[in-house]
Amino acid sequence: MAALIFGGPVTLTASAVNLTTSLSLNPRIFYKNVLVRADIGNVGTVWFGKNNVTTTTNQLGYLLGGDAFAIDTLTAFLNTDDVYFIGTPGDKIYVTGVS
Repeated sequence: MAALIFGGPVTLTASAVNLTTSLSLNPRIFYKNVLVRADIGNVGTVWFGKNNVTTTTNQLGYLLGGDAFAIDTLTAFLNTDDVYFIGTPGDKIYVTGVS
């Protein structure tokens, strides 16, 4: 079976949004690898976490302009409903995933 590559730019809002919603995926995608990079021109912090993440609570991590992080699972799959992003409205992240 061939791998599926998915992703694209995501403009952040003041509400936490997962990758399924922000990338307009239907249905959600199960993946083994995803790379997220914050746009170098961002003015604020990008926070990520579960569905209860806010800019002040429940963060699992953050990205400043130009920063990146990768999720790489060797023996399991996550899905695009699992990780949420929130930040300064208008700031952007870029997502590249492989399922």
